[in-house]
Amino acid sequence: MPHREMGILTMLSTSLCLPFFFLCLKAAFSSSLHASSFSATHRCSHEEALALLQFKTSFSINFTASNPDSCKYYYTKPYSKTESWKEGIDCCFWDGGLNLAFNNFRLSKIPPEISQFTRLKHLDISSSQFSGQVPAEIAHLPKLVSLNLSNYYNSSDLILETTTFKNLVHNLSEVRELVLNGVNMTSVNPCFFMNLSSSLTTLRLFYCQLRGNFPNSIFRFPNLKDFYLGGKGNLAIDPFSSNWSSPLQRLHLDVTDCGRRLPESIGDLKSLQSLTLFDCNLEGSIPASIGNLSQLTYLVLSDNNLSGQIPTSLANLTQLTLLSLSNNQFSGPIPASIGNLRQLTDLSLSFNNFNGQIPTSLAYLTQLSDLYLSNNQFSGPIPFDASRHSNGLQSLVVSKNSIHGNIPQWICEKDDLEILDLSHNNLIGKIPNCLSKSLSVLDLQANYFDGNIPFGFPKGCGLRNLNLHGNQMDGPLPRSLVNCSKLEVLDVGNNNIEDSFPHWLESLPDLQVLVLRSNKFHGSVQSIKESPSFLRLRVLDLSNNGFLGSLPVRYIENFKAMMELYRDEGSPEYMNVSSYQYSLVVTWKGFDYELQGILTVFSSIHLSNNMFEGEIPDVIGKLSSLKGLNLSHNNLTGHIPPSLGNLTNLESLDLSSNELAGKIPDELVSLTQLSVLNLSNNHLVGRIPQGSQFNTFENGSYEGNLGLCGIPLSQSCDGIGIPPSSFQEKDELWRFDWRVVVLGYGCGVVFGLLMGYLWGIWILMESSRGYNCNCHVGKGEVLGLDLESLKILLKWGVFLGAMFYGFLVFWCKRVLAVEEVVNARYGVIEQWVLLLRNAWPKVSDQSLTVYDILSVGMGGLSGLKIFVKVLSLAFQAGIVEPFYGTICLYNRERREKLSEDFYLSILPTEMRDTYKVSLEPGGLFYLDAPSASVCLLIQLEKPATEEGGVTPSVYSCKEPQDNCEISNSSVDFHPY
Repeated sequence: MPHREMGILTMLSTSLCLPFFFLCLKAAFSSSLHASSFSATHRCSHEEALALLQFKTSFSINFTASNPDSCKYYYTKPYSKTESWKEGIDCCFWDGGLNLAFNNFRLSKIPPEISQFTRLKHLDISSSQFSGQVPAEIAHLPKLVSLNLSNYYNSSDLILETTTFKNLVHNLSEVRELVLNGVNMTSVNPCFFMNLSSSLTTLRLFYCQLRGNFPNSIFRFPNLKDFYLGGKGNLAIDPFSSNWSSPLQRLHLDVTDCGRRLPESIGDLKSLQSLTLFDCNLEGSIPASIGNLSQLTYLVLSDNNLSGQIPTSLANLTQLTLLSLSNNQFSGPIPASIGNLRQLTDLSLSFNNFNGQIPTSLAYLTQLSDLYLSNNQFSGPIPFDASRHSNGLQSLVVSKNSIHGNIPQWICEKDDLEILDLSHNNLIGKIPNCLSKSLSVLDLQANYFDGNIPFGFPKGCGLRNLNLHGNQMDGPLPRSLVNCSKLEVLDVGNNNIEDSFPHWLESLPDLQVLVLRSNKFHGSVQSIKESPSFLRLRVLDLSNNGFLGSLPVRYIENFKAMMELYRDEGSPEYMNVSSYQYSLVVTWKGFDYELQGILTVFSSIHLSNNMFEGEIPDVIGKLSSLKGLNLSHNNLTGHIPPSLGNLTNLESLDLSSNELAGKIPDELVSLTQLSVLNLSNNHLVGRIPQGSQFNTFENGSYEGNLGLCGIPLSQSCDGIGIPPSSFQEKDELWRFDWRVVVLGYGCGVVFGLLMGYLWGIWILMESSRGYNCNCHVGKGEVLGLDLESLKILLKWGVFLGAMFYGFLVFWCKRVLAVEEVVNARYGVIEQWVLLLRNAWPKVSDQSLTVYDILSVGMGGLSGLKIFVKVLSLAFQAGIVEPFYGTICLYNRERREKLSEDFYLSILPTEMRDTYKVSLEPGGLFYLDAPSASVCLLIQLEKPATEEGGVTPSVYSCKEPQDNCEISNSSVDFHPY
């Protein structure tokens, strides 16, 4: 839309309201006494009509600005208020002058110029997205008969202050209808409403944030017919404490403390047509006198503490079209007399303690469109024949009962059925292959259905939610699901489905939830299409399958919905169809939960217990809306990417039981929403980051990482717990140490003096043999040596002592460093084992122990070496066939081998003659310097054939077994 039109639309509050009011109201009120001739006289000139038509074309009409649910609530259809603005029709008969409801004024303020319409009688600006304070000038409309300021879109954005309201009440002496739903009236005392005109017929105050006790005397207004009260706030009213004098027809109390039981006198309110007491803290039973309300068409008593059985007198309410008793404590069977309510279209009895069988008399409810019986104790089959329902059953929800048997055949005959929820029952058999195109929700989870998933999803299939979780379905996933182009949720978890990853689901543009967990899926999960796919996916659960290969990077790059950071702009929204909310079983923070509603902002990836390998891709850090990430129990290697620190909404992170190495990135400290962290059973090293949520995690988050140190672990980074980096390792060997200085200097001085004295003795001995050394003993002599000779001796002593000192710095420091490493059980000590599970995926690091390592030794003065000799290995799991592989020294940080490979063979007891461990020439490793990054790399292999006829095709012992050490098995080492 051009900028000029955008500007006009922004000022719509004044541009649309005021000109039209001036034109029409001026004409309408100028001859109000001539009503009989109103329809025959044109009061709008051609020029005025033409100006309005030009104004209409200056802005665009957005039909989505009208909320269909709100319109349904008011029994109206959304439409453009300028739809009737046409040539040939008197512009004073055009819509939009007094009724501006369901528009979008973009949170602009109500113009105070509205006070100019002093003869205005009707003003409706409801649900039009006004904000700010209601202008005081609105009280200057003394002729108003009806006023509707309802604000459902942005509740509490429109504020009505006490002073303005008091003036409004005082001046509106003729008002009959006052609708203020959603207007913020926190400061208004409910007693002020008693000053309203006695001619009041309608008062609606939903979600106005009123507080305190609303006066019961409101029911004494002689003309009051409609009274709506409730919503947020601490509000109370007792509608049954006094005699009513008003001809009340509609009473709606919502989230309001009514304070007592329903009295028998409720049957005296025979003019009532609609009664809603939702979440009003009512208790006790429904009085039988309610059957006297013969005009009642709408009865809602849900979300209370009502108990007992449904009174049979309820069957007298033959005009009822809606009956809701859900979320109470009713018990007993449903009375068969409920079949007398032939006008009933909506029946909701969910979340109670009803038992027995579902009455067959429900089949007589021929107008029934929505039936909700979930969360009760019903048993038996689904008995009634819904084929009698002439207008078509649209919703059937009987979940969480004890219904058994098969799915009735009549379900296949219902072309209007939109929602079918039979989940959490005891249904058996096969799912019929006759599903209607009109079906939007099919939820059969947690039953005992078996066989293949139906293959007959027709073209034009309207399914949006297919949930078969927790059954006994097998076979492949039917490709006919691609015909369900509107599919949003697909959950087939916890079945026996055997198939490769369904790449063809990429063609479903609206898919948001994909759950394949706990089946027999296998193979790679890499995308086979070049075009973007799964753009709207927000929940992905592939856990507990046989998927392998690298993580699906190309798919992750396309998860655009997970990259959109949610902005809190109002109440959260749930995925639904016609107010029916989807449910979903998720593993959340280590536990399985059933979500009773799926928030449209909920995002989670769960890929645990597969055979994924390779590194965690950095692109995961772009999924900014992600709340749960679980990649545990795979074969992932490399480092934890620092980009995970960008997941500021993340609440649960599980990377446990992988082969991850390196340090925990400091960037993870920025995850201020993180409440569950599990990095256990990896090869992580270094100091655990501190601050924010990391101060709340316990030891279990880090166990199985022997190179980690710092809080909360008992291993301090100031002592043996420091895992040095590759740069620290080099500097550590030459760090200045007073122990080495004192030792070297002391030894150097003693050695120098001793060598000098011995050199002087040698000179004297040579002199006695006749050599002329010009040496004699006399004045100034020490030990037979003159002062000049002593100076020479001291020079040589210092020189030799310095050399000796330098050697000790090199040698002693290495000794101390090695000693520290040995004491700290660093480097190539037995805990540092890196196991590659090439042949036996169930073997873990905890199943293998390297023990009986020969003591660390020193080589010669030049080229000092540390050598480690492995004497034996032990597996904490039983094996019945040969084990083969290689063992070598390995630097886990640089990912390079530091020694040659030695052949490794392990034989079970029954396959060897005598126990022996070969020490020559294998199992002997040399290391130049101690390092925490050095470990023993053991690579297991499984040859196709074995000399002697042994062919170990499949290892018999797949699972680790407790107390099953094979310390008596043969372990041999041979170099390749």
